[in-house]
Amino acid sequence: MIWCENGVGKSAMGENVWTSGKFIGTATSAQLSDLAEKYTCKNQLPIGTIVTIGEDEEFDIETCTIDDIPFGIISDKPGFILDENLENSLPLAMIGKTPVLVKGSIKKGQPITLGSDGTTKATNFNTNDVIMGRSLETIT
Repeated sequence: MIWCENGVGKSAMGENVWTSGKFIGTATSAQLSDLAEKYTCKNQLPIGTIVTIGEDEEFDIETCTIDDIPFGIISDKPGFILDENLENSLPLAMIGKTPVLVKGSIKKGQPITLGSDGTTKATNFNTNDVIMGRSLETIT
């Protein structure tokens, strides 16, 4: 716990620290779902967009197409952000749970593979497609 007495900051080791703003310090857990790292991007992309390493020398990432190799997913609410102050950048979920854009219907537990234009689609386990994850909900 951190508090102030007569203008002097006080703390108690081993207590929880709650803030409605940004916490700057050392943390061992987070309430949000993914670890993200920021990468430069020419355009703002919707949350859940699948991206690839871009060909433009000025920017790191761009929307992934069916012929590209997926690199990451634009994060919604990362628990931790690496390289947070990078300008003209978007947070990519590197590990953890994050929403993705899905074309078509999908059942909970079904594998997700790359669709087109930064989206995903449902697939089966007996496919040669790259499986990017599994659905945590059913979408019809």
